[in-house]
Amino acid sequence: MTAALKLETVVHNTQTILGIEAMCAAQAIDLLAPLAPGEGTSRAHQIVRREVPHLERDRYLAPDIAALTGVVARGELAALMGELYAGRDGAGDEA
Repeated sequence: MTAALKLETVVHNTQTILGIEAMCAAQAIDLLAPLAPGEGTSRAHQIVRREVPHLERDRYLAPDIAALTGVVARGELAALMGELYAGRDGAGDEA
């Protein structure tokens, strides 16, 4: 039972980290405008921005982090990747 509880903590922490990474990536994309990202990156950016607005000024980020942790936990970004890469057989991919 202890191992299962530890795993739950590790999974939650990983989801939080991925949410923070997505938030930072979206902010970077915003700051690089007018450069436009590719299709997949653009769609991921839209998912992040649906939950969290662009950071104009310093603010308390815990609600933003919690929202994006939820996005990761619900598998929204993973589903996007699955959709974008569906049907690919991996041929030509480097290991």
